[in-house]
Amino acid sequence: MTAHSTDIALFHLVKANSIEGFTALYARHWEELYGYAFKILPDKDHVEDVLQELFLHIWDKRDTINIESSVKAYLFKSLKNRIYNFLKANAVKHAHYQVLLNSISSLAEEDTIIEKKEHTKRLLHHLEVLPDKMRRIAKLYLMEGLNIKEISDHLSLSEHTIRNQLNNVRRRLLRK
Repeated sequence: MTAHSTDIALFHLVKANSIEGFTALYARHWEELYGYAFKILPDKDHVEDVLQELFLHIWDKRDTINIESSVKAYLFKSLKNRIYNFLKANAVKHAHYQVLLNSISSLAEEDTIIEKKEHTKRLLHHLEVLPDKMRRIAKLYLMEGLNIKEISDHLSLSEHTIRNQLNNVRRRLLRK
């Protein structure tokens, strides 16, 4: 008996509601189908899901499936179609997830911007109560991003004075 005739005989048993025939057909082709699917879907769980759907479909539709030529060819063609449908469905899901992730990222960025604005507002409020010289140094350092040397050059003060003033600002801000 050839492989082709064995497959046809097993499929006739499946059509006759034979669970043993179905199990034998499954066992005969599962490994080769798995290998084929795994080359396309490199995720074990997805491969197993697609194969399970394929054999479930064969069992559910055994009365209406007519295989004229090769059972093996039918199995591979059906598997290829299921993989295609799986990839297509996941591409749509992936696109939806990407839109959702982008929305979440946008919201997080907006929250960060709002937090920064509130922080800046509080900082400015606290800086306003500082003496003029200390406030100017703090704004140049904190708001303008100048370093100690640049502030020293800009205000014609020693770097030591700038450091002392910034330390005084830190102490006052930490108390509040």
